[in-house]
Amino acid sequence: MAENTRKEKRHQYYLDHKRYRPDYGFRYNVEISHGLPIEQYDQMIIDQQNKCAICKKSFTYEDRNHIPYIDHDHLTGKIRSLLCHGCNTILGFAEDKIEILNEAINYLRNHHG
Repeated sequence: MAENTRKEKRHQYYLDHKRYRPDYGFRYNVEISHGLPIEQYDQMIIDQQNKCAICKKSFTYEDRNHIPYIDHDHLTGKIRSLLCHGCNTILGFAEDKIEILNEAINYLRNHHG
């Protein structure tokens, strides 16, 4: 029941702020969890030409894997850019450590095809 209450509050927030869109749950998270004003988030999408900063695939709200996720430094909280789910997950699993990502690249070079 608590989950319904939370969803209802989120839904009402977007109705009240006239920001109701199919992606309202994610946009709610942008403002509340990350402290990023919706207008700034929208500008980031424009600046990135509606594409992931890493793989360059276009963002879409129909496919949850291609919603723009906010990439941020977990130590400082600083927002870096917008990434698709896959690219954001890669950085998360690598714990933002360049050494791990370099080792993954070396692994692929040595074991590809």
